[in-house]
Parts: sequence; structure tokens; C-alpha cells
Amino acid sequence: MCAKRDRCMNKYVISVDMGGTNIRVGVVDGIGQVKHKQSILTQADLGKESVVERLIQLIQGVYNNIARQHKVIGLSLAVPGPYDVNSGVFYNPPNLPGWDKFYFRDKLERHLRVPIYIINDANAAALGEYIYGAGKEFRHLVYLTLGTGVGSGTIIDGQLLMGSRGFAPEFGHMTIDKNGPICNCGNIGCLEALSSGTAISRIAREEIKNGADSILSKMCSGEIIDIDAKMVAKAAASGDSLALSIMKEAGSNLGVALVNIIHSFDPEIIVLGGGLTESLDIMMPSIKAEISNRVMINQKNKVELAVSQIEEDVALLGAASIFFEPRKNEKQS
Repeated sequence: MCAKRDRCMNKYVISVDMGGTNIRVGVVDGIGQVKHKQSILTQADLGKESVVERLIQLIQGVYNNIARQHKVIGLSLAVPGPYDVNSGVFYNPPNLPGWDKFYFRDKLERHLRVPIYIINDANAAALGEYIYGAGKEFRHLVYLTLGTGVGSGTIIDGQLLMGSRGFAPEFGHMTIDKNGPICNCGNIGCLEALSSGTAISRIAREEIKNGADSILSKMCSGEIIDIDAKMVAKAAASGDSLALSIMKEAGSNLGVALVNIIHSFDPEIIVLGGGLTESLDIMMPSIKAEISNRVMINQKNKVELAVSQIEEDVALLGAASIFFEPRKNEKQS
């Protein structure tokens, strides 16, 4: 948060959280308040030109509503990756089909007359947690969003880790099982292919197709394709043995990934966000068991696990923070 509050007063950033399903926009002030929130459907299937046209209209509408009364110092966008922050180009983002090698930043700059900063959505979320959320008291933080996929962001000694082009880190594509299932990225046995909402639903469908006994068959009314991670979690909460086994295995694989992250980055806190956190009570025992069994003794009980409490606005806040001084990733002593 801005160390000198008066520096941030009366300054506003239009912030966008752009997902594969919805595009959310809000107006963020320097003390972390999000106002004037709106959303539209992404409708990525209509093509990138349609998405960008409606996005620009949404941003311009918000700008026109607030610019007469408030000083807008920038436009920030949290976007699904892979996105190259240097060139402003997308590289085959799985949630935005047809956007490969699309010069997104150039397109926006031709239509919008405000400073623009674009960042990977999970990196934005890591910043949001670091500045406004569970990471406020720490300088070393890892954020994982557990949903359709597995996104990640890392803060090391107060600095956002982005890599040379903004692609880092991709913990969701860490290999957990070299003989595991094929991931959407093309690799084999990625964390995302084993512990995401998509993975949980895929495994459950395969088990039901193969004749496994489960209340999931009744819950989906025989339409196996309708089984999703929320349904599996609900069945697990009811004591269904198959669903419990799937959720516990997903937690175990996540625990293995967290051990690798702890050994690699020595964080003080790991924050978990995303839709799967609603089911974390089922997964947490197996997560903690893997950490306890596998982590080096010098790291035992040294890393805090937390669930995001600002999930709804975390990417909006993190992306907007880039425009406020001092820099978002430089906490003041």
C-alpha cells in the first residue's frame, strides 16, 4: 500500500481482470478501494477483434464516467498467459483461442489515450495478496490460484519474480508425475493435469465411465460430461469414497508441488486462491501430509499456508498497484 497516503489521494487507476469467461473492470484508488465495478462476458469464441472492441468500449465508458471528477493515472490489465510483457504479445493462451501472436498492447494503445500496463493475472494476484491481502506482513510469498487451471505468482524479498519476458513462474506446469496424463500445454504429468478443477472432473468422468461405484452417477443424472469439480467436491463432502479418493489424490499432488516450491524459493507464506479453495478442507490433510513427509527438516513448520480473503478483487488490486508510488513491490520499512 502507498507509504505516503497523501501521494495516492485523488489518483485512480482503471483496472481490468480479463478471464476466459468474464472480463471485470473496476476503479482502484491508492489505498486499495475498488469502486465502479462492472463485468461483461468475454465470449472468446467470437474472436479476438470482438473481444477487444467490447473491452475498449467498456474501458472508455468507465473512463468517461469518472475522468471529470477524478485523476486517472493509468489503465492496468491482468490477463491470462502466456503474455510477453516486453513485446505485448500473447503466445497461444489456452483460455483465449485464436490469440496466438496477437499484439494486444499495440491494439489497445491505438484506441486508448492513457498509460497502459499489462501483467499476467496470477502475477497480479500475487501482488494483490502481497500488498493488500494475506502477504502484508511478509516479504517472501508464493500465490497459487487453483481453478480450471493452476496459475502462480511469486514475491522474493519484496520483488515480483517475472523472468525475462514475464512468463515466470509456471508452477502449474511443474512435472509431478513423468508418467502422468497429458497436460493442455503438451507436457506430461503437470500439476495442472493432476490437481486443477479440470483434472478432478476428468478423473471422475473416467472412473464413472469405467464403472466405478459412486453417487456421482446419480448426481449427474447419467450425463457423465456434466460432472465437474464442484460436483466431485460435493460428493466427497457427502462421504462418497470415489470422490474422496480423487480429492485426496489431487491434494497429495499439490502437496508434492508445494514441497518443490518451498525447496526452490524458501517462502514465508503460500497463499491459495481460486474456486478449488472452497474444497480445501477435504484436500488439506493430504497436502499437509506430503509437506510434512517430504520437506527438508530445516523447512519443517516454517512456511505458513493461507487461503485468500480478497479473491474477488485480488487481480484488480495487484494490477492497479503498478501505477502507485512507491512501487508495488517495494515495501517500506
